[in-house]
Amino acid sequence: MEKETLDLEKLPIYKVILAQYGNNIKKLVEYAKKLENRQQRNHAARQIIEAMKIINQDIQKVDDYEKILWNHLAILSKYELDVDYPYEILPIEAYHREPEPMDYPEQKIRFRHYGKIIEKLIERAKQIDDPQLQRRFIELILIQMKKAYLFHAHAGTYVKDELIFRDFEILSNGELKIPEGISLPHSREILERYRSIPELENERRQYRNNKYFNQGQRKK
Repeated sequence: MEKETLDLEKLPIYKVILAQYGNNIKKLVEYAKKLENRQQRNHAARQIIEAMKIINQDIQKVDDYEKILWNHLAILSKYELDVDYPYEILPIEAYHREPEPMDYPEQKIRFRHYGKIIEKLIERAKQIDDPQLQRRFIELILIQMKKAYLFHAHAGTYVKDELIFRDFEILSNGELKIPEGISLPHSREILERYRSIPELENERRQYRNNKYFNQGQRKK
């Protein structure tokens, strides 16, 4: 696949897609790009697509959603991921408008603050045979869990990594273990990123205010 000459990181479509899937999916894409064996790259790309399906669940309601996901993957890789794409990959100039955010339906989940997406990502991680790719998936999941805990749980300012690791093993039913040497961003670093985006910080504060209000109402 030919590389685009445009500076994709400055384009709105790239920023929207990166925000939708997160830096950790981007890291998986960068990992896949560095694999020398084409078969391994193809395998890694398919696993990344499955993770993207889980993160962006409502896209499956759209016709040709897999084609869209593969195009998103191409954009995230800056058109540098050399794999056997099963669909035509559109040039970056084909995108004229940003996708609208979609609401996610509520589902029964074990830990509400982590959400169903984390559970599905863990199930996907169980199916990965490549140890390095599985390690990166687990790291992605743990970081997402820590963000979710800080954003939604009552603590709100700090959480120990050991708690995240424990919850991960519970959610995986003990089938996945924390790889050695895993290091998560500090709580303060994660919260500072949220505070740099006013909309996310306002949502976080509103969530906590509503939670405390509801708790107070139940005590009356």
